[in-house]
Amino acid sequence: GEEGARVVFPDAFPNSVRHWLLIGMLMALVGLLVTFVFTFLPNREMPMPHVLAFIICAVAMCAYYCMWAGVGVAFKTTDSTPRVIFYAKYVDQVVTAPLVLLVLALIANAKAAVMVALVGNAILFVLAMLVAATLVAPYKYMWWCLAMMFYLVVCLLGWRLQKKSPSTTLRSLLILTFLSWTLYPFIWILGMEGTGALGLSQQVALTAIVDIIAKVVFSIMVVTAPVERGGLDDEEERVMRTRFSTVM
Repeated sequence: GEEGARVVFPDAFPNSVRHWLLIGMLMALVGLLVTFVFTFLPNREMPMPHVLAFIICAVAMCAYYCMWAGVGVAFKTTDSTPRVIFYAKYVDQVVTAPLVLLVLALIANAKAAVMVALVGNAILFVLAMLVAATLVAPYKYMWWCLAMMFYLVVCLLGWRLQKKSPSTTLRSLLILTFLSWTLYPFIWILGMEGTGALGLSQQVALTAIVDIIAKVVFSIMVVTAPVERGGLDDEEERVMRTRFSTVM
């Protein structure tokens, strides 16, 4: 763990915080196992969205294990009241948020430019929130507003994906993603990095619940979704791989 003002993690965590971090890790592990079974065990070519779903759960599980063990946790004493910052959470989000959007873009058969716009704005959204977490008021709220600008671009692009695709699976995944993602900024504002209105246990519990929905439930829905007519058939899968390689 990291030390600040003689506070050492994970020893300084309340029991409820460690319990919720453990729940987050175990649920991500469940998602990891389910996505592994549906992605790597069938004797067929692996769909790209399935591979990304597996990586999303793997990254989330590692991040929660780090936080549970006190790795990447800092005690911030420069603000009006001491705050706890989970840097591993931001590492998790800067990786998994673009991957979630890539899954949605691939299922929607989106163009490479849309993929780059989604991924780029998602990364900027998370990084702006990270910078905000390290600052004090009023500067941290200016960065929070900047993060919301990038998030609104992501929402706009997601809305366009939904309008252009007839896929009911895509529509369900988009609704799940943006309803859950919209809670993150409000948890931030109310939590330790923001106003401190929520206690650490409440913030960690809410974040873990939203993470389970936005990453684990999302990933399981991706790998278990039925193949729709005109959906993830062999020809479209080849198109997806071509466009994904164009992005990379």
